[in-house]
Amino acid sequence: MDKLVEEAKRGDKKAFIDLIRGVRGDLYKVAKGFLSCEEDIKDVISETIVIAYEKVGTLRNNEYFKTWITRILINKCNLILKEKKKITYLSDIKEISYPQDFRNIDLYRAVDNLSEEIKMVIVLYYFGDYPVDKISEVLDIKEGTVKSRLFRGRKKLFEVLREGEEKSYVK
Repeated sequence: MDKLVEEAKRGDKKAFIDLIRGVRGDLYKVAKGFLSCEEDIKDVISETIVIAYEKVGTLRNNEYFKTWITRILINKCNLILKEKKKITYLSDIKEISYPQDFRNIDLYRAVDNLSEEIKMVIVLYYFGDYPVDKISEVLDIKEGTVKSRLFRGRKKLFEVLREGEEKSYVK
């Protein structure tokens, strides 16, 4: 990957496309963890790619390309979330977009209700398959902080999902 990054930094468009092909699945999983609307996910990934293309020359350490582009994506997701908090559309209330695999609806809803700091760590770890040390780099926090947020997030998710399961048996 380092060679591709170096070529992309020198303006090689094919190298940049190859880099994006290598991380696009991860970018999608991370964006999906933050956003529920497919259009927003596509927009945020597109914007991330454009910014990365324009700024790839500023990347200091080639081995951190994936971490760097994921940080751009998270910042874009946070901007969308911030804007959505200000505006509530009637269409959003009537129809909430969730993945086609309905077995995970409760999980996505539970993750969506976590605090932002815990949600970021949970999304990167479980949806983006990032190890603790990479999450630490992406979010610029200590590994111990990542671990404690993972612990608190798991505990909260377990409580919420167990509570939902108990409610479904009561009906």
